Amino acid sequence: GQTRAAPLGLGLLVADDDLGRTTKGRHYQANLVHALRQQSLTWGILTNGNDWRLCYAAAVAPYELHLQADLDGMLAGRYPADFSLFYRFFGRAAFASSAVDPNSKPISGLDACFAESENKREAVQRYLQGRVEPVLGSLCLGFVQDEGTSAGRRDALDEIYRNSIYLLYRILFLLYAEARTLLPLDSPKYQA
Repeated sequence: GQTRAAPLGLGLLVADDDLGRTTKGRHYQANLVHALRQQSLTWGILTNGNDWRLCYAAAVAPYELHLQADLDGMLAGRYPADFSLFYRFFGRAAFASSAVDPNSKPISGLDACFAESENKREAVQRYLQGRVEPVLGSLCLGFVQDEGTSAGRRDALDEIYRNSIYLLYRILFLLYAEARTLLPLDSPKYQA
């Protein structure tokens, strides 16, 4: 007889233009995550043939997090560079199991990419944590220099510190929003 390899993921094909639908019974991502957990799997693909979502059932917020690709847009040439990423994350190799070294258990290509991205995220986090204090100090110094001699009072210094933190968090929020294209980056008014 034939031997079958254990599945490394699941796919869910839906006949709906809106993969993000969240109405009861039609929350496709929740349905996929539920099926993945029932099968003790972590990775799944949700698609309608045009839009493709890669879902990670072990995520902290698995119903909200996903990687989405517009296949029609890539094939029409609107996003040609993205096709290599699509192939990497949705192709057979992403779900194929391979050993990283002879002493470890085999992992999927997606698990290897995820582990690598976590290592890089931690490195960036350490780097940024080491830079926050000098940046905050520079912001405070700028406010002190702008305020002049009245900045020497304790209450004025406390206000400068609070305002510097507000400014730093607002900058971080804007950078976060821009990175996720939540702001109208292509608008000439936004670029001005």
